[in-house]
Amino acid sequence: MPKVFITFKEKISSVTIELAIATRDDGSSWNQVVQSSSHGNIFHSWEWLTTLSKFSEARFLPVIARKGNTILAVYPLFILKKGVFNIALSPPPRGVLNYLGPVFNGYDALRLDKKESLFLDVQRSVDKYLQDSLQCSLIRIRSSPGLMDPRPFRWCGYQLEPFFTYRISLAG
Repeated sequence: MPKVFITFKEKISSVTIELAIATRDDGSSWNQVVQSSSHGNIFHSWEWLTTLSKFSEARFLPVIARKGNTILAVYPLFILKKGVFNIALSPPPRGVLNYLGPVFNGYDALRLDKKESLFLDVQRSVDKYLQDSLQCSLIRIRSSPGLMDPRPFRWCGYQLEPFFTYRISLAG
């Protein structure tokens, strides 16, 4: 799959985010982001996703968001064509996964305002690419339970159906 670069410049924050379609050579960098994040899991790993893509009816689109040489996020997406409609999904249908969605690099160490702006900027860039370049008419994302703040999805115009529960420490 050839690399595709899309640059999106957010007017308010003047942040330039480059999106690239990951290749096999990006697999170790992808896994480093997943392993360093509290909301990444085994199902976000490059090996799992590439294996899943072989059995999915949807086309795997592994998006990497960068600012310069720094990876901001990895975003596993699957594109499904139904008639004249392109549908972006994360996770794919019949993939036996409940959650997938984006994984942000260094997210846990950021202050709340930086978490929000990072998430919002990356999501806007991905949405612009999906809508403008791939003409996706529907986008469904079921993010990882570790990604606890869904507000950036709402700010990007998504309808939310949060499934929250209490977190109870089992220590002691």
